[in-house]
Amino acid sequence: MTSLPVQRRALMASNGSAAAHTSALDVATDVLFVTILGAAAYQMGLINALGSLSFLLLAVPIGILIDRSHPLLILRLAQMVLLVLVSALLALHLIGVLTIWLGMVLVTLIGVCTTALSASKETLAPRLIEYDADRTSYVSRFVSRLTSTDETVRIIAPAASGLVITAWGASALIGISIALLGIALLSLTPIRRTALPAAEASTDDDAGSAAPAPKTAFWKTVTAGFTELTKLRQLLAITLLVTATNAAISFGTAVEVIFLLEVLGLDPALFGAALSAGAVGGLLGALVGPRLLPRFTAPQIVVAGTLGQVVASSFYIVAAFTTLPVAVALVFAHSVLWGFAVVAASVANMGWAASIMPESHFGRITTARRTLTMGVVPVAGLFGGVSGSVLGIVPTLAIWPCITASALVIYALVSRMRSRSASR
Repeated sequence: MTSLPVQRRALMASNGSAAAHTSALDVATDVLFVTILGAAAYQMGLINALGSLSFLLLAVPIGILIDRSHPLLILRLAQMVLLVLVSALLALHLIGVLTIWLGMVLVTLIGVCTTALSASKETLAPRLIEYDADRTSYVSRFVSRLTSTDETVRIIAPAASGLVITAWGASALIGISIALLGIALLSLTPIRRTALPAAEASTDDDAGSAAPAPKTAFWKTVTAGFTELTKLRQLLAITLLVTATNAAISFGTAVEVIFLLEVLGLDPALFGAALSAGAVGGLLGALVGPRLLPRFTAPQIVVAGTLGQVVASSFYIVAAFTTLPVAVALVFAHSVLWGFAVVAASVANMGWAASIMPESHFGRITTARRTLTMGVVPVAGLFGGVSGSVLGIVPTLAIWPCITASALVIYALVSRMRSRSASR
């Protein structure tokens, strides 16, 4: 049987190739919709909303499916379907029949696969860690390495994607993203379906004769993740904080691409470089995040990361009223600070959460959290797109840091409620 270290390396390789695919596809679709198909602000908001709609509607059923089958099976299936969908996007573009509305259908389906891929990868990672006294730190370290791989790839991929689009167009970049996704799928080959955690496996000597567990009612199964989440009160408070910050990000990013490409007039190469700057910050966050945990708690790091997001999102407002060189500098400063703040908090949060959640319900709790944290994205994206069309691009960007700041208020209120409950 393939050793766990080899399987971890295989997951990291697959994760890295998939991250490169995602970065390339994101740049390609942004340029495709805005500069080639001429999408308006409200349409970009709708596109962003549809891409994340499955997190709201399907995250919990997908989590149940992962718990009842195996995360590796769902991960492979999601990548195979994703290959077909991205290939269809390329084919429709090449024959000249791709429209904004047809693209929205494909983006929605791609979002479903992305939801399944993310949840299955997060559930699979702890299963590849040995069960011993140092498991908590190992889980956090492995999650950090996966995130570091993501961010390292994102340093190179967006800038390279911008150069590819400039030289050969969006079609070539989509083709490259398809190839990268195929590599990600093949990289999973050494990984085997591991058994249930030793700590939670049956201790019955005659396990083969044990009666099968009774089936749980569907509604109880659907709500199980949320029920378990409410029992982990500090995790619930952090989850609500991340939910609010994601709403802010989705609201702002609904008009971000239009702001960068049309209002500021960045070319695709500079646009890709700005994304790479964000990945540099993200890589620093992935490296620094685990080192902060011995000194600070995960909630403290997440709160500090939220403050960093408030500052970073404010840079865009200033950029709108300055000269182009200063605006470009502020865009890069935004990308670096935002990437660092988000990823440092995410690494600390993910490793901490993975170490305290019962693994038998890991998929359900993870997807319950994702339903909250990502389910708000399509709604906020729609509001962001409408705001961009009605109020304008710059006023919409000005609302972004205000929503982010409100996340801290929500966290403070929930934490205070939790403290009062504990003291009674």
